[in-house]
Amino acid sequence: MKTLICRDEFSLDDGIGLPPPLPPRKNNVVIAVMGPTGVGKSSFIKALTGAEDIVIGHGLTSATSKVQCYNLAHEGTNFLLVDTPGFDDSSGLDNDVVQEILSWLKSSMGEGLLLNGLIYLHRIIDPRITGTARSNMRLFRELCGSDNLHKVVLATTFWAAVDDELGQRREAQLLEDPKFWKPMAEKGSRAFRLRQDRTAYLQILSHIARKNDKFLVQAQQEMRRGQEAHETSAGRAMNLGLERLKQEYEAKVVDERRKQQAVLDEADRRRRTERRKEQRRLEQQRRREMERLEREAREKDEARRESEARQDLLQKMQREAEEREMRQRLETAAQVLRQRQEEAARLRQLSSYVCQNFDTKRVRCSNCNTRLDLVEGGKWCYREHIPPAAPFRTELISSRLLPLR
Repeated sequence: MKTLICRDEFSLDDGIGLPPPLPPRKNNVVIAVMGPTGVGKSSFIKALTGAEDIVIGHGLTSATSKVQCYNLAHEGTNFLLVDTPGFDDSSGLDNDVVQEILSWLKSSMGEGLLLNGLIYLHRIIDPRITGTARSNMRLFRELCGSDNLHKVVLATTFWAAVDDELGQRREAQLLEDPKFWKPMAEKGSRAFRLRQDRTAYLQILSHIARKNDKFLVQAQQEMRRGQEAHETSAGRAMNLGLERLKQEYEAKVVDERRKQQAVLDEADRRRRTERRKEQRRLEQQRRREMERLEREAREKDEARRESEARQDLLQKMQREAEEREMRQRLETAAQVLRQRQEEAARLRQLSSYVCQNFDTKRVRCSNCNTRLDLVEGGKWCYREHIPPAAPFRTELISSRLLPLR
């Protein structure tokens, strides 16, 4: 026996021996399977029908972009399972998905093919109910209508991926949330857990088939009254959703611009701060440079004044030395002049003395002991000596000098 695993969620026993698909008829039990992308709609239908042409996606992009129908015969009942694109398909706007579903509902209504029930799938592995999930649920309610909620099955998938206790808590949160499943459960919607059991899947189909009640969803009723698809409650909800998304996007854009502006303002503030710091640094550097130049100028000026003072002092000392030297020279010259004058006077005085009796050859000055020689005629040869006015002391005193008469 071979087992086919689909998204690790659904299984198909090939040994069951499914009958060949039947052509769609008006008395078929028509069930639409809806839900967000990746919830397991195509896997659910493939597990029931065994259709090999069903492509099961494994990413964020829905593998189903168009409404597709698959036949299933079970216990004498012909089922027509309608596979729909995911509401939050990442390949396009939800508006395209809603338009595709509304277009199929309108064309099927024209062919007399009415729904017997709807199955809405939700992942039990999702840790919380997101805003997108609430928007999808609100759109589904507008599409179905409050009068038809008792014909809706709310099914949770991926139970094999969570602990049973955790899954039960999350299921209870879904059923107790007033903005999610609670209003639908109060209007008669039935909750099921989709595990890896094809028999359980068939029980869901049997639950819908037992009611044997065909109906027009609210969107079909509105289109039958002449409203266009975009004018229906689902279309308006989609437009409101788009408008809300637009407003949220614009708000995000405004917020992003505000953040960018704040970043730019902060960057500009930082630039201004850095510029002011740089200006202060340059000003301080310029001031320090000016102070250094002024200090150097003062030092140079002081050095110049000191040099000039030294030069003046040297010149003064030189002048004083020259003056002293000049005075000394003058004094020396005056002294020499006086000595010469005195010598001339003494010579004139000595010229009046003569030697008597015998010659005295040598005499000495009684004052400085300089030897003096007499020459003929009684004249003196002083040999650069200027004798004093005192008498001479002779070595050989044999006579005395007598003044001339």
